[in-house]
Amino acid sequence: MTAVLAQNGQIVIPEAIRDQMNLEAGDRFEVDLLDVEIVLRPLPKARNQGLADILLNPPGKLEISEREEHERLAEAQDDLDSVEAVRLSLKAVEANDVRPANEVIAD
Repeated sequence: MTAVLAQNGQIVIPEAIRDQMNLEAGDRFEVDLLDVEIVLRPLPKARNQGLADILLNPPGKLEISEREEHERLAEAQDDLDSVEAVRLSLKAVEANDVRPANEVIAD
């Protein structure tokens, strides 16, 4: 493969090599001269680089439709109702009241 040195000193690494080595824009390299060869070695990526990118460039405001908001609220209410049913069932067990949960809830 060949590459051309641009007037500003940049060289484009061929796409096949970028793909094979999982290189992305912004990756850093160590550059060495060995005799008459230029050697590029990718530097390790920071473990938390993705998190840093998100924190430095947070996504825009999350927008949901009114319908979706109502659906989420309904799901949350269902979850609360389920938790309350479990709580009442546990309370009944503690009180040695062995009626089915739906009868306890009705009280």
